[in-house]
Amino acid sequence: MRLFFCFISPLNFYLTHYQLNYLYLRHHSILTHRMRKHKTLGQVYTPDWIVNHILDLAGYTDEKVLGKYIMEPACGDGAFLTKIVSRYIYAAEKSGYDNQRIVTELEEYIYGVEIDEQEYMKAIGNLNQLVSEKLGVDIQVKWKIFQANTLHFH
Repeated sequence: MRLFFCFISPLNFYLTHYQLNYLYLRHHSILTHRMRKHKTLGQVYTPDWIVNHILDLAGYTDEKVLGKYIMEPACGDGAFLTKIVSRYIYAAEKSGYDNQRIVTELEEYIYGVEIDEQEYMKAIGNLNQLVSEKLGVDIQVKWKIFQANTLHFH
């Protein structure tokens, strides 16, 4: 069954059968492509409150995060990684680390892998934005975030 959702303005307008078919085919292919990508890659976006809860349960809190390796095997747009980096920066600043030491440790201890190139680029962008906001605009981190299939990554 084909469903069309139309929002009609106060001015009445008329769509021909051909226009409706065009709209359906155009949007159906876009939505189908997006749905197929999410199904094929198993993409699920985790809300912040769940990310925080999982990190809390894993003991990734306070100064305990410092000097600990952590890897996100399917980082998507960086929901977990941004919280991980945020917690690391907070703990490091609280412990008196300077920005250079923080950057060095972010580069050393935090890893991620993402198969989807677009999501990988979003994750890098989100991490760079976070570091820029927390540590300053001129800070550059050489992330160990890789665009690859985790199952074949070595």
